[in-house]
Amino acid sequence: MDPEILNRLMAQIMYEIRDFLPVNLLHPIGHTVKINDKTLSEEQARGVIASGQAEILFYAPPKNQFMSLKQRDACELLMHLGHLIGIDPTDPKQP
Repeated sequence: MDPEILNRLMAQIMYEIRDFLPVNLLHPIGHTVKINDKTLSEEQARGVIASGQAEILFYAPPKNQFMSLKQRDACELLMHLGHLIGIDPTDPKQP
């Protein structure tokens, strides 16, 4: 997937669930994030962190009862996009 399309999609999703995400999530991170020995860019790291937040929101019953169906779908999509970012396309062990 084209990184520009991925970034725009993640931005739209995070906008959709902005009321449930921490305020400082979109601010500069200030440290490096590594997944599978791959250093992520700041945008990728923010996406992975947002993915973790979306996973918590998606599976947390007290919080997700106040979400619309569109917001629940956005959480699920953001969760999977964050996992997609963590996959190294050059690794033959990854599908």
